[in-house]
Amino acid sequence: MQKEQTLERIHVLLVDNDPKNLKYMEELFTSKGHYVQVAPNGIEALRIIQEGTYHVIVTDVIMPLMNGIELAKAIGAYLPIVMFDATQEHLSDNVLNYCDCFIEKEELNERLYPAVFKAMERFYDRVGSFERSAA
Repeated sequence: MQKEQTLERIHVLLVDNDPKNLKYMEELFTSKGHYVQVAPNGIEALRIIQEGTYHVIVTDVIMPLMNGIELAKAIGAYLPIVMFDATQEHLSDNVLNYCDCFIEKEELNERLYPAVFKAMERFYDRVGSFERSAA
């Protein structure tokens, strides 16, 4: 399998209504050579997903217009999703049923980058092929 080769550059969609978080995450991934698109809410993210191919979605749980859970439900189970939130209080809302990884915002600096690849690995192991969603 060409999984390692394909993972050299991934296409990441970042979704958050906080411009500071988006800028931080965008710089994190682009500085490592990955392609990034950003969206300020779930509705915009759905539009962007229809126009491109992404390996993974990273989204905040709480956003106006369409939150991360609603976004995950709309996407379905065809892309890996990493969700983050300021606290774990939304875990009771079955967040873990809609994502491959959950991170608290205060842990984004340390955990986001490895969590994305862990979520992708879990997802693509489950569906059987990395290339299926990355074509």
